[in-house]
Amino acid sequence: MEEFIYTRSMISLGVGTMEIDWGKNSYFKDHSALFKPKDVKLIPYYYVGDDDKPLIIEKEGYSKKLKYVKKDWIYLVTHLMKSMTCLMK
Repeated sequence: MEEFIYTRSMISLGVGTMEIDWGKNSYFKDHSALFKPKDVKLIPYYYVGDDDKPLIIEKEGYSKKLKYVKKDWIYLVTHLMKSMTCLMK
């Protein structure tokens, strides 16, 4: 197994491999309200290896089925769409 040296932190909110929101270092939205401590599971983290091939490593992270966060998800998507609309003006 390769050893990684991390110089920056990154956080993302996604469905499958599709990222909905992400941030780097201390610049990210806190979506922790969508999760509870029991939602910590092994989840896939996607990287690119030295040979430019996809590398998937499982580590602990928050994960839950979308149907359990439906109301919060609708609010989040609405908020993101409003933010994107403001940026496009």
